[in-house]
Amino acid sequence: MFCPLHECLTRVVLTFPYDCSSVSSSIKTIILSHFRWTHQINSTGRDIDRHVDNNRLLNLLTQSPHTPVEGCTTTTSARFTGGLPRRRLVLTDAQRQSFVAWILIMESPYINNNVHVWVKTTESAVSDEGGVFKDRFPVTYRLARVVLGAVISAILFDQ
Repeated sequence: MFCPLHECLTRVVLTFPYDCSSVSSSIKTIILSHFRWTHQINSTGRDIDRHVDNNRLLNLLTQSPHTPVEGCTTTTSARFTGGLPRRRLVLTDAQRQSFVAWILIMESPYINNNVHVWVKTTESAVSDEGGVFKDRFPVTYRLARVVLGAVISAILFDQ
């Protein structure tokens, strides 16, 4: 069941409306959206089987939005009107880091048993040269690895 303030909590992203799971999720989504539109965002992502590593991604995606996630400062949860869940896991703490980073996990409407997983950050790259995400954004990589675990991190970052 969604918050009774349904109209206030409905947002539109890329023409796909979704409902935030709570007022706090809605507010945190607005704050993260501010960073998306005002800062350079670097990201990496791919589709990963939701059952990998003992259902780790499925559990992160479907657990209660009020359940704290180890390694995260906060989370947001939403459900697209088609019923597909989406969860953001915020990795950074403004008192310790000078950037914002988060993991976005979203059920795929097109690929059975897969979820879309993205790691997004405003962290400045270590070098301007190309290279893999984990080498260019080492702090974000370390923070994401704590949440995702070694198996999923290897799939996501060692591409």
